Amino acid sequence: MVIATYAVHVHWPYNVIALPFERPIASAVNSILPQGWAFFTRSPREEAIRVFRKVGDQQWQDTDIGPNAEPSNFFGADRRARAQGLERGIITSSVPDDSWRKCHQQLEVCLGLQVENSVTVYNPTPNPTMCGPLALVSRSPVPYSYREHVTERWATERVARVEADCSD
Repeated sequence: MVIATYAVHVHWPYNVIALPFERPIASAVNSILPQGWAFFTRSPREEAIRVFRKVGDQQWQDTDIGPNAEPSNFFGADRRARAQGLERGIITSSVPDDSWRKCHQQLEVCLGLQVENSVTVYNPTPNPTMCGPLALVSRSPVPYSYREHVTERWATERVARVEADCSD
């Protein structure tokens, strides 16, 4: 318990609590556990990528299966929802930076944009859920201080069109 207390306290910002022998122990703790709390957390303002599948002429459907703990995913027994993050990452990392188009409008407007350069990527996942014509949409959360001035909680930043090839 004492070791855990020192390990945690060393990474806290300066405060009124001072543990005995903390200064000499801090360098040892930092060499053993250098990451601090940033290792365990992500920025709440980080962009999130959503993938939409083209259905029909101008209709787009979200490919997200839903939270892992939903009844439709057998409360976590069906791992497809968890695997979608990897699949999304594989597809997103295959899209060149110059294929993204800035779009600071409503999601529906950005999905409806005519994009000349659709990129073809290979989706090697064993049970793919993202195949064919797709739209990758990068969105960032609206800052809390602006929550009363906007209707959406997420702001669309950029969009890319992708043709995902799922054949073996």
